[in-house]
Amino acid sequence: MPSLTNLETNFGSSGFEVSLVNRTVDPVLEELVQIAQCIALDCPVTNVGVLVLRLAELVSERMGGPVKDANVVLARWMERSTELRTSLQTSVLPIGSITIGLSRHRALLFKVLADNIKMPCRLLKGVHYTGAEDGAVNVCDFGLSRLKHNTFLSSKSTAGTPEWMAPEVLRNENSNEKCDVYSFGVILWELATLKLPWSGMNPMQVVGAVGFQNRRLEIPKELDPLVARIIWECWQTDPNLRPSFSQLTVALKPLQRLVIPANLDDPSSHLRQEISVNSTPLNASFSQL
Repeated sequence: MPSLTNLETNFGSSGFEVSLVNRTVDPVLEELVQIAQCIALDCPVTNVGVLVLRLAELVSERMGGPVKDANVVLARWMERSTELRTSLQTSVLPIGSITIGLSRHRALLFKVLADNIKMPCRLLKGVHYTGAEDGAVNVCDFGLSRLKHNTFLSSKSTAGTPEWMAPEVLRNENSNEKCDVYSFGVILWELATLKLPWSGMNPMQVVGAVGFQNRRLEIPKELDPLVARIIWECWQTDPNLRPSFSQLTVALKPLQRLVIPANLDDPSSHLRQEISVNSTPLNASFSQL
């Protein structure tokens, strides 16, 4: 990979693209940081979701708006990129100069602004915030997906969707990757029941039920006992009692399919549906939805 100096001076001969984050030489980025700080002051500290949404809207507005047509946005970016390289005579583009952003640019700007307002940036929901127009990641996890050295990474953040969040996260307590195991249990429950978790309850009711009343979704008796056992273990109140994703990988290997009654509300129904579960290995930590 060429050096930064080489990229700065040889803009036409390199296939590399560098987004520069430096507030001292990027007045637009400095302005965006100040706007983000005003948004943070205006948002209640108890409502992180509102803060995340407003920050995402700021990023989207700055970088070309919501993505409606992936090909159109990509074409606009290619045109804008050429203009910037020519006018700046460099392949190193200040993040503030990028007015048509692809997923990687939007994700980077969101992370920079979140860091500047001291907001733990653990999860970024893809299409809504970053767009999917360049084939890049749609879910960007900036917190727990770091190299760990035989230990757990911990964080304290309430960003997420209550229906899938672990009780310790709902209580705004310190959490580690075992909160993702809990969320995976909810996803597995969805696959096994074909239902939405906590339907009929609003988010605040879910917070109270799961976080403070220790309630869990009902596991139908008709489920495969092994599937039911895995879900139950993922939902242990004590995070230390939940399995790791390595253990879940081993536990899921014997399962060829999730066998689901066609109508869980009708005990007399004997029709069954099947969903394959052995096509995607569980070899990485899942992030909350």
